[in-house]
Amino acid sequence: PEVTRHTLDNGLAVLLMEYRKVPVVHFRMVFRGGSAQDPEGMEGTAAITASLMREGTAERSATDIARAIDFIGGSLSVNAGLDYCAAVAEALAKDADTCLALFADVILHPAFPKDELERERKQRLAALEAVKEDPGSLTSMVFTRSVYGGHPYGRQTGGTRSSLDAMHRKDLEAFYQRTFVPRNAVLVVAGDFRRDDML
Repeated sequence: PEVTRHTLDNGLAVLLMEYRKVPVVHFRMVFRGGSAQDPEGMEGTAAITASLMREGTAERSATDIARAIDFIGGSLSVNAGLDYCAAVAEALAKDADTCLALFADVILHPAFPKDELERERKQRLAALEAVKEDPGSLTSMVFTRSVYGGHPYGRQTGGTRSSLDAMHRKDLEAFYQRTFVPRNAVLVVAGDFRRDDML
């Protein structure tokens, strides 16, 4: 199907592909900058920022978000790669407006609740302890460090004990503010919708 490209007034690039064979709409917004952009000594910043974006906004709690997306049978996630962060949502075409409203709220108004940060920190610290007992994970870490050395690709993208202990909400907010901006992003929408309505 034809893909059309548009640029909104705020600089956001939008790619639209109408595909009416299945009554589903898929949203994917990709932002330049991921774990390789973590500040030195603050490994895990991108990963935790992305993870916590779905855990509460100015208007909705994590439970509110989960219930709302589950109610329409959709999905919504935010994650970080080495060079990008991505927000992804999908729902039936009849629920596209509701899905888009949730998607926008998570991207535009993350609250980074302190209790959720503490929960995430504890989980990641526990995961670091578990790595010591997993030869496969240890092998992967050693391989990555050997291949990339001091390059950002060689860091632990999920964080280290010292970076996790040092991380504060302000660190997440700073990463968010410099990464999750319209001119740094591309939004792709594919599925059962009308182009003009979606724009």
